[in-house]
Amino acid sequence: PALAGRMPGRITAVAVSGDHAYLGTADGLVVADVSQPEVPRLVGEVRAGGGWPFSVAVSGAYAYVASSGSLDVIDISRPAAPVLVAHLNLAWYVSSVAVSGNHAFVTGGGEWPSDGDLFVIDVTVPWAPVVVGSARLPVPGSSVTVSGTHAYVADWDAGLRVIDVSVPSAPVEVGFVDTPNYAVDVAVSGDHAYVAWSYGSSNQGGLRVIDIS
Repeated sequence: PALAGRMPGRITAVAVSGDHAYLGTADGLVVADVSQPEVPRLVGEVRAGGGWPFSVAVSGAYAYVASSGSLDVIDISRPAAPVLVAHLNLAWYVSSVAVSGNHAFVTGGGEWPSDGDLFVIDVTVPWAPVVVGSARLPVPGSSVTVSGTHAYVADWDAGLRVIDVSVPSAPVEVGFVDTPNYAVDVAVSGDHAYVAWSYGSSNQGGLRVIDIS
């Protein structure tokens, strides 16, 4: 791999859809045209309602931004003129968002080391998101992804948590796998979950590949 292009700024989250990248920054959401990766170009921006964005997910014509303690929904049908259409307060701390179908899945919780939650939010009407269910987590999750009827949460020192979300109003944990120290991110492909872990401020860490068949 080789560096193709760059864009300056303190960027803390990114999602890509088509020819545009959606970047979480201190000022909210920035939209960059990446049709020419060598020269990414800023084309639009909007101030998010909840503070510093930690995670961005894109589904259809909307971007979903996990910002500090809330979820922001932004209309990106016109990338050069994104519009904040909803702001939903959730918890003291919100860290990650994933979208599947008509639901957004958001991890959050109180001040460390309190319990956390996986919030299930109905976004059928994007400008009127509604929390329809939640599942308790040992600590506020670091990252969430959804595959099929299950959400997978990298939950810091509580490892990988597996939540059945087939009934959005009643999500329930159905399994977990311990991982070394802090599980910080998770991706799923086929029958395997890929969990990144680290020892916090040290340089130690690695990848765990977990059979979820």
